[in-house]
Amino acid sequence: MGVSQNDDRVVNRIWLHQNPTCLRVLDYLRLGIDDNLPVKRGGLLSLLLVATKQGKVLVYKVDGKDQKQLLETKGGMAFGSITGLSVLDSGLDFMCGTETGELIRFELLRHLTILNLNQ
Repeated sequence: MGVSQNDDRVVNRIWLHQNPTCLRVLDYLRLGIDDNLPVKRGGLLSLLLVATKQGKVLVYKVDGKDQKQLLETKGGMAFGSITGLSVLDSGLDFMCGTETGELIRFELLRHLTILNLNQ
């Protein structure tokens, strides 16, 4: 099987191993993280949030062609798949809705701050 001409247009590919239902992208440099924390700045950085059919939200930091999974919400946080996802530009928190009618708020920035302090 030959290589498709479209393959050279793909900039980045992340294998999720889960079924995505929706996603949001934030400018990493706009996150409301205290300047004293060891957060790498510079380049084209994005924070990618992916909601899944399995009821989880995956958080990735994407830097050019590199990506790193920062967080994954615990299984059982939501009953059923995540059907809607909204994030504040500051990254303070996100809200998601589930197929069973739940709304869940997650303190994203606090978890990212803890993660950065422990690295």
